[in-house]
Amino acid sequence: MSRILEVYDPSIFTFEDEFLIVTFSFAEGFTLPHGNVNGNVNSVDVKNQILMCVMQNPGYSLAKIAEKTGYSKRTVSRQMKLLQEAGTITRVGSPKTDHWEVIQQTDSNK
Repeated sequence: MSRILEVYDPSIFTFEDEFLIVTFSFAEGFTLPHGNVNGNVNSVDVKNQILMCVMQNPGYSLAKIAEKTGYSKRTVSRQMKLLQEAGTITRVGSPKTDHWEVIQQTDSNK
């Protein structure tokens, strides 16, 4: 703890009875790749990017789709589940050879 206090400017620390609060400011010009700090993301854009990735590479795993689109695995997983529930995509095949199939394209991907 003492090394941390030596390295960082003391103004970023707030001490309370049972907590130590550390506040880091964003560097000047810092921007987030998708949305803002609260994670506001246009889900239509996310779904469209995921669908385009799946159409180009049906064998991709959720992790690979997340890597290629730049979204978190959790975001991709959530959106893929919604796309499956809507009947837009499905996973076909055995666990070792499965792949994604786009069943119904959305209006923006036709």
